[in-house]
Amino acid sequence: MDDTPPLPHTGHLPDGVVTVRGVVKGVVYRTDDKRYSVLRLTQMHGEETVIVGPLGDVAPGESLRVTGRWERHASHGPQLKVETWIPEM
Repeated sequence: MDDTPPLPHTGHLPDGVVTVRGVVKGVVYRTDDKRYSVLRLTQMHGEETVIVGPLGDVAPGESLRVTGRWERHASHGPQLKVETWIPEM
């Protein structure tokens, strides 16, 4: 039996796509060409989420609306694979 907790559920859209909003808390990893990043995002309700994908120069303190699909990384657990994102004020 798998003892890992279920993936977070937030703002469900059709076909497993979700949208979350929050503030970037930190950069965990970013490639030199900035085509792939791993960021910590604190959602509006306080839950911390890991988002991954092509996030360019997004920096800590920026507010984002992110749309993507949840996946479970074998070593790092649940993370949101970003399909689209926009900055928010």
